[in-house]
Amino acid sequence: MTLGYDGTLKFDTSINTTGFSTGVNKISSVASTALKATTGIIVGVTAGVVGIGAAAVKVGSEFESAMSQVQAISGATSDELELLTA
Repeated sequence: MTLGYDGTLKFDTSINTTGFSTGVNKISSVASTALKATTGIIVGVTAGVVGIGAAAVKVGSEFESAMSQVQAISGATSDELELLTA
């Protein structure tokens, strides 16, 4: 009795996903680093904007205080004070 070839073909269809998984992990790491850097930049810019706003309020407040002193010393009317302010 002789065993013969029956014509069946067998293919290995397994997929090696090691490279794909490594690539996805690298992309995730880069994205995480970029997100942290962006967050740091946003925090820094926000602090700067808040600082500028606070400085503007302080300058305006100091100006109003100084103009009140000018009005008190000079006895200027509201209309005269508006002219001085302009």
